Amino acid sequence: MDRLEIAVQELIEAQKRTEQRVEQITIAQQRMTEEITALARRLTRVEERMGRRIGRDLEREYREKAYADLGQVLRNIQVVSVQELEADLESRLSQAELDDLRLLDVLLRGKPRQAMAVAEIWLALEVSAVVARIDVERAQRRAALLRKAGYDAVPAVAGEEVTHGGEQAARTECVVLLQNERRQYWDEALARVWADGS
Repeated sequence: MDRLEIAVQELIEAQKRTEQRVEQITIAQQRMTEEITALARRLTRVEERMGRRIGRDLEREYREKAYADLGQVLRNIQVVSVQELEADLESRLSQAELDDLRLLDVLLRGKPRQAMAVAEIWLALEVSAVVARIDVERAQRRAALLRKAGYDAVPAVAGEEVTHGGEQAARTECVVLLQNERRQYWDEALARVWADGS
């Protein structure tokens, strides 16, 4: 074999080793991608569980400190279970509507501090760690069901944080927003409900 043939043979061998290394790297990269994907899924599940836990804690907190959050606008605030109203609701709502209303996070009632045409206001409160547009929509839907059943209900959402879409929906749809001991859109929510002919 002359020197050129040896050099070509060495290049062929080097090419084979390079291809083998590239294949090993590709396989390792695929494994790493699969592991990262699995880790991302686990992290998503952990975040969802934490969000639910925070949401349950917040629901309890809003039940316990309803007076602190709403005492300036309501007196004699009471936390009410939808179950307490079930007999009345069954006669006024469909089964699907009642099933939806059973999922309401917190139901409050109180007497308005300002002079109003109603003696009592019901607050349909949806609580979430991060309030999003869907929470606003749920609060609206469930407050509307209560109004259909004859209760002067106002939609409300509460949470530690609020997405831009959630805040925008609460503002434009006149839904009360409770966040970090702040109350927003109360007057607008009442005006919307009464204008709609509660």
